[in-house]
Amino acid sequence: DAYTNLGDYENALLDFEKVSQLAPSNAATWFKLAELYGQTGQPEKRIAALTRLIELDPINPVPYNDRGYTSEQMGNSAAALADYAKALEVDPDYLVAHNNIAVVFINQGQFSKAIEETTLAIEKEPNFIPAYMTRAEAFKAFGDNQSAFQDYSQVIELDPGNFAAYNERGLLRQTRGDYEGAIEDFTSAIESEPDFASPYYNRGLLHHLRGDPIKAVGDFNKAIQLAMFSGAVYNSRGLARVDLGEYQAAITDYIEAIRLEPENSNYYNNLGFAFYRLEFFQDALLNYDKSIELNPNYAQAYLNRAAARNDLGNYAGAISDLNRALDLGSDPVVTYYLRAIAHSGQGDYPEALADLDSLIEINPTFTQAYLWRGRVYEEIGEKDLAIADYLSFLDLETEFFARLLAEERLAYLGVEPYVTGGTPTP
Repeated sequence: DAYTNLGDYENALLDFEKVSQLAPSNAATWFKLAELYGQTGQPEKRIAALTRLIELDPINPVPYNDRGYTSEQMGNSAAALADYAKALEVDPDYLVAHNNIAVVFINQGQFSKAIEETTLAIEKEPNFIPAYMTRAEAFKAFGDNQSAFQDYSQVIELDPGNFAAYNERGLLRQTRGDYEGAIEDFTSAIESEPDFASPYYNRGLLHHLRGDPIKAVGDFNKAIQLAMFSGAVYNSRGLARVDLGEYQAAITDYIEAIRLEPENSNYYNNLGFAFYRLEFFQDALLNYDKSIELNPNYAQAYLNRAAARNDLGNYAGAISDLNRALDLGSDPVVTYYLRAIAHSGQGDYPEALADLDSLIEINPTFTQAYLWRGRVYEEIGEKDLAIADYLSFLDLETEFFARLLAEERLAYLGVEPYVTGGTPTP
């Protein structure tokens, strides 16, 4: 035991193995050996020790349960279920076995059976929290989020400090669109267990979604501080930093996300976008290329690569990307706009006008379409049409400096000065 308390499991095992040879009928020794074999990653020896313990104490449900749990970890679900059933045979009120049977059923995709098994445990003991937690997981997998929500709420009523239940209920609230309630639950989870990383990450996602990237970065920082080293958390912090204009810091985050998950096409796309915002177009292209290599059906990566190609004057390549993006179901408004720019760059004004007309038909309030179409009309000598589009732009656009561009074109075309109603950006 002294070796065990010091974390010296190797010497502790040597001592207990000697004791088991000297006193082979000592159940406590076999129990300790089983525990140590589990801690040192020796499942076969753990099962052997538990089997010996069962021989010595056949009416004790615990070794049956523990042997079942080990068998399940080794991928032998049939043996696990048999042992859990034996544990209940020797002690019908051994609720842990009911719960573990349900876990096996969940892993097998038999969610109805899992719900039935946990319900049996709850009927025997209405305050048995693990059964509510496992049943909620089964309900979620079964698509019954409302019942899962009720189970997590019951756990919180029984144990107001159960941080896992708050976190899971928060995720369900998020699914419902109840972001405020979800943030409250994640906050309660954090208050109950400040060293639990997941609710910081989950709350950070919602802060970002609700337009508060500063709070989002704070929560992602805390999740990382608590050793939540996943590509997802670094990627999420990168997205929030982009919204704050911190592109170099975002690049650092995306690179770390890629190091952790090098096959994730989304991370390369996001890294490319951060380089693009810094006008490092070649670096952006390299990352968009990698994103598309990993996922040839990633519409957003084609859109982003097209934007970079437009800026580099590769209009044919941009049009090819945008055609592919449309085939993949990209946002037609953005796609038509970028393709109109590419067609204009090639001097193909009829195609540019066709795209802009389609865009405006889909979204008549997309202001930049009027500004760009006005420029195209100017190029082909359609002065009146250009003026009409610039005036339409001014009717819709409120940003001060954007309005100045249209006003300058109108002045060039001989239209009287147009008094802008926009407000200068500080």
